[in-house]
Amino acid sequence: VIDYNVQEFYYRVMIDAIGRQSWCAGMFWWHWESIPSANVVTNYTPEDKPAAQTLHAWYSDIGI
Repeated sequence: VIDYNVQEFYYRVMIDAIGRQSWCAGMFWWHWESIPSANVVTNYTPEDKPAAQTLHAWYSDIGI
């Protein structure tokens, strides 16, 4: 079952748990494909999914 909201939820949980620590300057997230594959809908990349907006907000320091 594809559930992009679950993926976004877990990205947010990681940011809240680790990403807000003073010692954390960033995290490595599952790959962002340089060449989109045919299975982009079901793979782990956050690209073009709600999790991408969460990452953008965190790295842009605009809050989530």
